[in-house]
Amino acid sequence: MKKICISLIAVLIAALSFAQSGKLKIDGNFEDGSRTIGGKLTVANPLTDSGAVLTSDYAIGTKALRFTIASNDSTPSFFPRSEYIIAKNGADSAIADDYFGFNVTFLNWTVDPRQGLITQSFTAAYPVFSVWFTTVSGKPWLQIVRQYDSTAIGDGSTSDPNFVQEKWNLKEIISGETIRLDFVRRWRADYTGLIEVYLNKTLVKTFTGVNTIKPYNPSVPKQPVDRIGIYWFGAKPAPATPNVLVRRAIFDNVSVGRASDMTKEQYLNYYSTATVVPTTQIKVPFKIKTN
Repeated sequence: MKKICISLIAVLIAALSFAQSGKLKIDGNFEDGSRTIGGKLTVANPLTDSGAVLTSDYAIGTKALRFTIASNDSTPSFFPRSEYIIAKNGADSAIADDYFGFNVTFLNWTVDPRQGLITQSFTAAYPVFSVWFTTVSGKPWLQIVRQYDSTAIGDGSTSDPNFVQEKWNLKEIISGETIRLDFVRRWRADYTGLIEVYLNKTLVKTFTGVNTIKPYNPSVPKQPVDRIGIYWFGAKPAPATPNVLVRRAIFDNVSVGRASDMTKEQYLNYYSTATVVPTTQIKVPFKIKTN
């Protein structure tokens, strides 16, 4: 009987290991020379596609994706932006427990009062979770912004009286520094949602509660769609600042994982510490022409 129990335990362990492959759904290191990671990224708006180019600057390997946006860029009905969407098919849109992350380097990122964002998890109405660039105490900072409807009967719009916006300061932006951001997520339309924020593999903030738009149909779940790049929504209505007209950011090792495929520890340890680059790189960024 003891041998049978041991055998059953071994079978269960093997089955669990098989179920969790430990592989990422998207491993975006851009080493294949494709800006879209073989079609796994799509352009948020075709008119802004020219803002994203492959570069060797600050690449973990030989290639990374650099986004460039100018405050006076404009597209019909849009603020200045250059973003890529993380592609999701029908099955992916139903994944409620997942992981998402990337390396990012900011180039010549000086103080400017006009806000924007570098990543957003977008619903049909607004980003429920995003990372903004803003100004804190006269310095450029990254800020986590969480937006949601605080009731189960709201219409999911920012004009709803129950709309809530929470802001949390993440870290100062240091030009030329590469950081790693990862998000462990449990998307829920009730109060059991979870988003863990990791900076250079260290847990720095946990958000709990509602984190998807309400109301929604649980039988046909659709999780927020992730975007990376630069969306400078504060640039268009504000007057141009002569010394700050261009924003550049470099992304690498864009990763998406499913909780059904890998544990949180497997995801966070997928990239070696050498690819995280937790301190400022000893490398002089190229100069950006200013007016």
